[in-house]
Amino acid sequence: MPALIQTELSLPANSKMQRLAQDYARGLAQLAGLPEDQGESLALAFWEACRNAIEHAYEEEVGTLKLAGELTSAALTMSVRDQGLPFYQTRVLSAPSIGSPATVSRVSPAIRQCFDEVRWIYHGVEGNELRLTNHLGKVCPPANPRE
Repeated sequence: MPALIQTELSLPANSKMQRLAQDYARGLAQLAGLPEDQGESLALAFWEACRNAIEHAYEEEVGTLKLAGELTSAALTMSVRDQGLPFYQTRVLSAPSIGSPATVSRVSPAIRQCFDEVRWIYHGVEGNELRLTNHLGKVCPPANPRE
């Protein structure tokens, strides 16, 4: 299905970028026509994915997060890319082949509740990608900012 909208945003991999990352996700949710409360829940879940990349991919190193969004008539897909350590080194037993998606089994309930598909893609030297898809029409539970 052809994309109606495709966007990208590069940010320093720093927790100070929380507001920008969440505003990016909120904007995409608004363009997708999601209600404000669902957009807020989606933004919080998306920030959690960004925060995980910052904490686990770069640890103490400086890096960049590349955020991407794609909106079709059927789905909103957002992704977080980093060039830190490969996700598989700490999360699964064997390395996937480059460019092949793998289902991520250890993600937070907030991410699982807001996204229908959660895929991790290892791009070799290009880094890691966590791809999150929300099929439009799914209701994302109200946000609980204290989680």
